[in-house]
Amino acid sequence: MVAGHQINPLRDPYDWYPTDPGWTNVLMRHCTLPLLIHEPCAGDGAISDVLINAGHTVVSTDIKPRRPQIQMADALSLGRLDCVVTNPPYGSLGKLVPHWLNTTNLLCLLVRLNFVEAKSRIAWTSQASKVIVVAGRMKVFGKTSQFPHAWVVWDKSNRKCTELIVDSV
Repeated sequence: MVAGHQINPLRDPYDWYPTDPGWTNVLMRHCTLPLLIHEPCAGDGAISDVLINAGHTVVSTDIKPRRPQIQMADALSLGRLDCVVTNPPYGSLGKLVPHWLNTTNLLCLLVRLNFVEAKSRIAWTSQASKVIVVAGRMKVFGKTSQFPHAWVVWDKSNRKCTELIVDSV
């Protein structure tokens, strides 16, 4: 075992980890989201449900939908989108982030906090409008995550410096 990385033969091959509703509420406290939002890694719809309950229209897709209301689609096959809010599969960030940065006006990703500090991602993270660190650890499948998380927000209409926010569920 390497620090912070466990080999788990039961790990979901699509890197699906449902998002606690409180985590999406943290994002909404600090970002004005448009009426129409795309959730391209919707899984079971956890993020979508919170956004819909807040009055947004959400187009929910996933490569492996876990509810009938979620359409099947590969996130890389989606064209230009105004707003994406998602908890993406970490193993696919290297493909997804550059795609979305080129095709999306407002991008909100829930990622491990170490995403922000990686030298290999500085070209992406230096463009972020906000980094919203969520104090505490997310519970997934009844267990507490080993990793701290943050919402990283890229807003093409706000290209000033990156705002750092720390909040909790």
